Amino acid sequence: MQMEDSELQGLVSNVQSRFARFFGIVLCGKKVSFPQYNLLTALLHEGEMPMNQLAKRLHITKPAITHLVDRLEKESYLTRQPYPKDRRVLLIKLTSRGATAVRGIQKNFIEFITRTFSRISPSEREIIKKFYRILLEEFERISIPT
Repeated sequence: MQMEDSELQGLVSNVQSRFARFFGIVLCGKKVSFPQYNLLTALLHEGEMPMNQLAKRLHITKPAITHLVDRLEKESYLTRQPYPKDRRVLLIKLTSRGATAVRGIQKNFIEFITRTFSRISPSEREIIKKFYRILLEEFERISIPT
């Protein structure tokens, strides 16, 4: 199916742009960039991990992960410690302050989504959920990692 609806294209573009700005404002309140948020979220959900593994998980270079960890460590959102199995490797751990920051960001986003979803009917919500499931399947099909 060809996307011929220019209004739909405009809506998708506008929503993406506003979502990025919304998330930027929420993150700015916690002094966190989007890449830093991704790192903190990975640690919250997957637990501590060696820095090189974290870089692979986030699909970023070693210099980039070092820069992110440096900034987050200064804010006391995480710590780095020698890895018990190999002291040359650094283990990155989320602090309670970091976990609180991530949960606060997620809470703001969930409140926004809940408020938005309350404006539409249950059947419309099901259509939206179906769209997002299909979108995720398409990302998987073209091998866009999670």
